[in-house]
Amino acid sequence: MKLTKKAYAKLNLSLDVSEKLENGYHSIESIFQSVSLFDEIMVEIIDKKIDIICEDESLLGESNICFLAAQLFFEKTNIQKGAKITINKGIPIAAGLGGGSADAAAVLLILNELFSFPLKTDELLALGLKLGADVPFCIIGGTMYVCGVGEILKSTMPLPQCDIIIIKNDQKPSTKELYARLDSKEIVPHPDINKMLIALANGDVKCLGKMVENSFSAVWGESISSVKNDLKNFGALGTELSGSGPSVFGIFNVGDGKKVYNELKNKYKEIHLCTPVLKGVE
Repeated sequence: MKLTKKAYAKLNLSLDVSEKLENGYHSIESIFQSVSLFDEIMVEIIDKKIDIICEDESLLGESNICFLAAQLFFEKTNIQKGAKITINKGIPIAAGLGGGSADAAAVLLILNELFSFPLKTDELLALGLKLGADVPFCIIGGTMYVCGVGEILKSTMPLPQCDIIIIKNDQKPSTKELYARLDSKEIVPHPDINKMLIALANGDVKCLGKMVENSFSAVWGESISSVKNDLKNFGALGTELSGSGPSVFGIFNVGDGKKVYNELKNKYKEIHLCTPVLKGVE
């Protein structure tokens, strides 16, 4: 038995990071969006072991989030089987785009389907949260309001059709280090999430573009600013960091993205043209 699915990247259209909690996590408030940039995940059922296959050797082994996802699934369901998981990467690694979380979500959904759906959606979401704050969203996908530490998910009106350019132009320190940098900042931007929800409800992509904002922009330097400026100079309706970075996205009217991609693809090695999608995995 085997099955292959696409695991879509996510953007944070806006991300507000607030106080550090007693458990060491931070409370967030964000609008998450699935986009058409994806990894391909194939899971084949085998006997009582979990194997990870990927061209990127840094993703091999028992620390891989896909390995942990399969392990959790088999422990929860008490199914005495194993899985061979093949990961074909399309989403940049350590980019603020939720690639690992999307892959883990795909593994949980594929295993649940291969074994005739022993777990309900709320059980899958609970397993996902054990793996990472973005995994529950990636299980569902689309456009969602997310708060708490990623466990509170509410559907919103979908992002109107548009073109999205994503550029990764820097290396990422650990997420823990980035949160520490954020905690040390006296001035941190706090997006108005309610205004973005109104823009989504109105289907107003131009207004929505003006609303994109991310608290983590306070901890990144010139490399991020230069990417934002390039996207703005080519007519982006809005441009911002995704997640804790370093990827920057720009929102464009439908049809404008391809021209911008062609203009910038020789300058940036990791540049992607994509569109909004309605699922996290399919």
